[in-house]
Amino acid sequence: MTTVFLTLLLVLGIATQSLAEWTEVHAQASGNPRLYADYHTIQGTSVWILMDYNTPAYSGSLSTKIQLEFDCPGDRRRITAYATFSGRMATGQSLYVEAPSLIALEPFTPVPEGSAVHEIMAHVCPTP
Repeated sequence: MTTVFLTLLLVLGIATQSLAEWTEVHAQASGNPRLYADYHTIQGTSVWILMDYNTPAYSGSLSTKIQLEFDCPGDRRRITAYATFSGRMATGQSLYVEAPSLIALEPFTPVPEGSAVHEIMAHVCPTP
């Protein structure tokens, strides 16, 4: 029952994309992908980000919505949930959803200083 409830919450969170306030963080020189963050979704040390593609990714998706959790003192991050979409900016059909209740959490990995994710981490993690 708990798994069903958590999965439902994740899907509802992903489905409320129209309410998101995406802030562009980074665009590759080629323009593919563009990286956005919704800083209004910060909860503790987690935030939702969006990767938006000009051309379909290998999975056929045009966008991926990802929930990142940060280990602030360790300058590390991990993905706790994600979903891929057939349309840009998390629109269209949801192609794939991976929720924390369905998978073991991935290990934390270092966030390279100066990277776009490091910029996002600076918004999420409190300064000492």
